[in-house]
Amino acid sequence: MTLFQNILFPTDGSPEAKKAQETVKELALKFSANVTVLNSYEFSGLIGGYEITPTYLAELDRSLEENAEKIVTEAVKDFEDSGIKTKQIIAKGDPANTIQETAEKEQSDLIVMGSRGLGAVKGFLLGSVSNYVLHHVKCPVMLIQSDKK
Repeated sequence: MTLFQNILFPTDGSPEAKKAQETVKELALKFSANVTVLNSYEFSGLIGGYEITPTYLAELDRSLEENAEKIVTEAVKDFEDSGIKTKQIIAKGDPANTIQETAEKEQSDLIVMGSRGLGAVKGFLLGSVSNYVLHHVKCPVMLIQSDKK
């Protein structure tokens, strides 16, 4: 039995996520692991105190879903070009909860994700997907920090 068989890679397409993608690729090749690429989006945080029409919400949802599909498709292609077996999931909902639920459903051995490195104060005030995942999932989590200072 290998150490990691199912790696969950939640991605938002950010530079931090792209850096984590390289780590996922190395680990998947080393352990002959399968990779599940996940993008979870929600737009409740994007809408302020504006009056929003149902048509606009549908347009926004469609745009966010198209962006999620683009992000996931690019990552999957990169993994598959390296010979890594992948699965893709696009989900609408809270990213932190979706990552936790997907890790359980997919029986992930490891989650590898980028961390924005907001720092203690900003992370506390803004909330943090990576912080939530670290404290709520049952498998190991590897956070890849940005090189930015």
